Amino acid sequence: MKKRLACLALAVLMLLPLVLSSCGDELTPEEIANANFQEAEKALTLSLWLPTDAVIDDKFNERMSAVEAAINDYLMSNNYSTKLDIVAVNEAEYNEKLSQRFAEIKEAEKTNGKAVVTADKYVNHAVKNEVTGIYEMAYPSVLNTQLDIFFIGGYSNYVTYVQGGDTYALDKFFVEGQIYQGLFKKIRGIFMDATKMNGAYHAIPNNHVYSESAQYVLINKELFEEHSDFEWSDDIDLYALQDYIAKIGSLNLTDVVPYVGTMNDIPGVVHLDKDSMIASSISEAYMDNKTGKLVYTPKFLYELDEFKKYTGFYKSLEALSCTADSLDEGKTAAVQVVTTNALGLEEYGDQYYVIETLPPFADMESMYSSMFAVSSHSANYERAMQILYLLQDNAEFRTLLQYGVEGVDYDVFTNKNDENVIRVNNTGYKMNLLYTGNCYRTYPEAGVPMSYWDSVKDFNYTVAIHPYLMLECAFAQGTVSESVMQQLNDYLALTAEKNVLIKNALESMSADDFENVFDAVKYTVSAIDTRISNAQSVLNTSVESYNAALETLNNAATDEEKEAAQAEVDRCKSDVDEKTAALEKWTDLKPYVEKFQELKTAMDSKDLDNLLKQYKTIYDSVK
Repeated sequence: MKKRLACLALAVLMLLPLVLSSCGDELTPEEIANANFQEAEKALTLSLWLPTDAVIDDKFNERMSAVEAAINDYLMSNNYSTKLDIVAVNEAEYNEKLSQRFAEIKEAEKTNGKAVVTADKYVNHAVKNEVTGIYEMAYPSVLNTQLDIFFIGGYSNYVTYVQGGDTYALDKFFVEGQIYQGLFKKIRGIFMDATKMNGAYHAIPNNHVYSESAQYVLINKELFEEHSDFEWSDDIDLYALQDYIAKIGSLNLTDVVPYVGTMNDIPGVVHLDKDSMIASSISEAYMDNKTGKLVYTPKFLYELDEFKKYTGFYKSLEALSCTADSLDEGKTAAVQVVTTNALGLEEYGDQYYVIETLPPFADMESMYSSMFAVSSHSANYERAMQILYLLQDNAEFRTLLQYGVEGVDYDVFTNKNDENVIRVNNTGYKMNLLYTGNCYRTYPEAGVPMSYWDSVKDFNYTVAIHPYLMLECAFAQGTVSESVMQQLNDYLALTAEKNVLIKNALESMSADDFENVFDAVKYTVSAIDTRISNAQSVLNTSVESYNAALETLNNAATDEEKEAAQAEVDRCKSDVDEKTAALEKWTDLKPYVEKFQELKTAMDSKDLDNLLKQYKTIYDSVK
């Protein structure tokens, strides 16, 4: 696509007679045109903005200049006629300074117009190098209306830059036959599609670990094989382990915790957030035929069967002193819940059987944490896209930007597994891996080989979009009206106290309490009072019959009369016992009905109904 720089220099040298016959040491635009310099081969300087977590001082700036020079040497030696002016800003100030720069550009554009470089705006001249005697292309400075490539982190920032008109829609680069179509093979489709806004791609996501949120149950193999009454199989779920966990608890094993988990670790339930009453059951998700996406209906957590099942499971083990929220150092868990991802799971080694109770989801924070965009204020969109592509595809270019100059800022050596790893030197140059491009194309960190990314790639293909991602995005993007947002906030404030009430009530319940409360779901307090009254009346009648039978027995004169009277007393006594048990059943159930009524009053309140209705309406509009 481009000629070699050496060929370009040779073409210039071939024009030396023309140079000597023209003015000074510069070729005229016409002479350069005669040398067949294509527009894409003409010198251009692009700006690249990105954040850094380094301390920006003289030491950093010195190394940044050296790294920039090395990057530009790389570009020149690989047939690019583009140089980069790299602007690294401390991450705490990055978005503020970037927004300020865009504002300055827009103000300057009112006078000077956009910075887009067309054929007649290139620096169409070559300058003689006095040392080598070779004519070289001259690279212009970045214009005051120019910003070409920039990093975006966070959905709200993405929305700001797109809606502010600061991003360039990239769709034209993805037509058939364009090299950039290859990005769809390098980046999973769901991650690419997430960057679509207003029907167009406005950024390219950088590959990284997309989720930390999968939930697993780990079962210690050694303990299970020694103490379980059944063999392990892959179809075992958490609830099948309840008796085993209880058995471990009864053994009082030294430094062994039977179950490590909390009441929030509900299998198969995904929350709007951990403290929210809004949640969905994964098992109830269905496919939307129009969008081809899974739909997760928002519900109240306490309505879900999974909530009732897991809470009963947890409370039963809690009653046996078999639970702990966390694992103390030096202790071993027979069964424990961990929230991590497949990569973090590898740290536990092979000593555990594993049950996945919640798949890995990419939420809004993870999905939009690392992207690069071409600016709408770029001097040349095609050239900017070439650089963006290098950030995604080229390991040497990517590593230069991330770690600096080999032999100065970092060194490469071979580890014990005969894999290349790096050691980072304390030169002052420092970049965040998320801020510099496709993570797959450079070393994960010092001492970690590139093979690490093989596991990441496999894991990222198991990641699903978080069920409430579009809901979160709708809130962040401002597509939900202010009035609806105000209503939501009002309902959330009103229901927060009720959620605390429910949680506190649940935490204070014993296992029997919890079971009885949910057995009492169909009763009201007044209905229970009616049943208690009826049972008492029936019992009173039975007691009267029993007393009458006793009196008959006492007055019996013959053996035959006594035998018959005793049989009646025994029957009446059995009836009294039966009616007493019925009364005790309803009387014992009343406190639980009262407790459930307290919960039900909160759960079925108008505020909660309105809250859920609003969430469902918004979810349906953005799903």
